[in-house]
Amino acid sequence: MNNDIIEGKWNQLKGSFREKWGDITDDELQQAAGKKDRLVGLIQEKYGMTTEKAEAAYNKWYERAEEPDTWETIWNNVQGRWTELSGHFKQNYGQSVDDDLAQSRGRRDILAGMIQREYNVSRGEAFEMIDDWAYGSYRQPNIPSGGAR
Repeated sequence: MNNDIIEGKWNQLKGSFREKWGDITDDELQQAAGKKDRLVGLIQEKYGMTTEKAEAAYNKWYERAEEPDTWETIWNNVQGRWTELSGHFKQNYGQSVDDDLAQSRGRRDILAGMIQREYNVSRGEAFEMIDDWAYGSYRQPNIPSGGAR
């Protein structure tokens, strides 16, 4: 991935980056100026990931960021279909308790917290797991409530 391309598209991609990693401040994004190494460093620092995991998360985001749908659109879709998707979520992350799932109403932060606690992973890893699941559910809208991963 060419850093010049990222820097050149930064104004277009910044909003998508902010949606995905909301703990990174606007000032930090401004200082990073679209430079991949700085952005990976911010992900690593804010979400407690190793350099390798932060870079992999960044690369996955970058590939998806060029699609027309935003993370906000994806999560709005998940929340709107939560009754239908909660069974699929439970099958993927079966340790979750039914009451916890019902109360979450598909909210990204609550689901990530559940995954973080139950699987003993970092906050960043939990968000990555949740986002991968949401992205797959969004791209495959006909997933039955108990469907396989």
